[in-house]
Amino acid sequence: MPSGRGSILRSLPMALPPGPRLPPLLQTLAWIRRPGPFLDECARRHGRRFTLRFVGGRTFLIVSDPADVQAVFRGPPEVFLSGQANQGFRPFLGEHSLFVLDGEAHRAHRRPLLGPFRGERMRAYGELIRDLSLQEVGRWPRGRAFPLEAAMHEVTLEVILRAIFGEREPGRLARARELVERMTGRAGAVLPFVGALRRDLGPWSPWGGFLAARARFHTLLVEAIREAHRAPQGREDILARLVAEEGALGTWGEEGLRDELMTLLGAGHETTTAALAWAFLRVLRTPGVLGRIREELGEGPFDPGRVASLRYLEAVVQETLRLHPPIPIALRWLAAPAALDGLEVPAGTHVCPSPWLTHRDPRVHPDPLRFRPERFLGPRPTASAFYPFGGGGRLCVGAPFAVYEMQVILATVLARVDLRLAGTPTLRARRKGIITTPVHGTPVVVSPRGAGS
Repeated sequence: MPSGRGSILRSLPMALPPGPRLPPLLQTLAWIRRPGPFLDECARRHGRRFTLRFVGGRTFLIVSDPADVQAVFRGPPEVFLSGQANQGFRPFLGEHSLFVLDGEAHRAHRRPLLGPFRGERMRAYGELIRDLSLQEVGRWPRGRAFPLEAAMHEVTLEVILRAIFGEREPGRLARARELVERMTGRAGAVLPFVGALRRDLGPWSPWGGFLAARARFHTLLVEAIREAHRAPQGREDILARLVAEEGALGTWGEEGLRDELMTLLGAGHETTTAALAWAFLRVLRTPGVLGRIREELGEGPFDPGRVASLRYLEAVVQETLRLHPPIPIALRWLAAPAALDGLEVPAGTHVCPSPWLTHRDPRVHPDPLRFRPERFLGPRPTASAFYPFGGGGRLCVGAPFAVYEMQVILATVLARVDLRLAGTPTLRARRKGIITTPVHGTPVVVSPRGAGS
């Protein structure tokens, strides 16, 4: 029987904290439409712990106090199950995806994926990220507004595709790009959350279109895996490295590797796109921050080898992720009753630390709604006070790569052109799948560097 903060304490009350009194359907719709404001309102009314009840009989205990967050992240992994909590994403990522696995299966899949997203291997992609960013900037219109979010999507998708597959097969890259666009576009904002809407009504229906694109993409991935298995030598892409060096094909099997590639592609660009859209919006709304970035960058083209020395730029990325974490809650499902500092939570409950709420709590981050990167230039916050990519044994394997990619893209763009926001800037968000992005897509007007606006 588990012990410690995650243990069963029979003397504690079983009643969960209060939450909104709306019917589950209305709570589900509020969560889908406006997750951030919905969480803010619940926290204002009910405090750092509250209960949400969604359609399908699902109960979510939302916590944001760092002590509770730490207890969840350090709780026994056989009790606090993340893979089980994420089962709704199985149709999107595959039954062998790291995202939906627990226990030894999760550990076996996680280990080989750590290498490509750490240290020198990660930094080897710096020039690729810079060059793709410069190519994208070269296509931007001058003197008229366009949505920067869409442009960032083009860059981040191309980066992850080339990082995974390399550049040996332009035709395969083009097909992969098209199919990823179809899957993410057809799935929409609601399908990941409401299983009842996943009905195949033919290729022109949202779910039917997604399934058709997924089948074609599975075929493409299997072809790429078999090719990498036959001749992995001389290749530096992630797929070849997983096959040749990490032995992932033997560990996971063909379908397992296919699903992990699906996961890398699915999670490897949409969240970074959203974070970059927020970063540019925040920076361009705050002239002092933009000026300090430019001062740190200096004159001339940006060299990715300098990233480690750009502490203020890193602080800008971290402050963006504090105010706009990629996902507003981290999911855990209780396989057994567990205690959280005086509260016994029944089995079957989703216990969810909320980076959105923790990061905006003035008791944790003073003056929390102000965009102030300087707060990350001093002592780093603890892992239970700042956790934009989750925590514990489920910390996102791609987190270092996402931060690095954001730094390189921000630096490359701001060193090359001048940007100004178009229209009246707003921080309102819109739902896009499981993430939120600026409601207007960060519209900007670009001009050559030093030419003014």
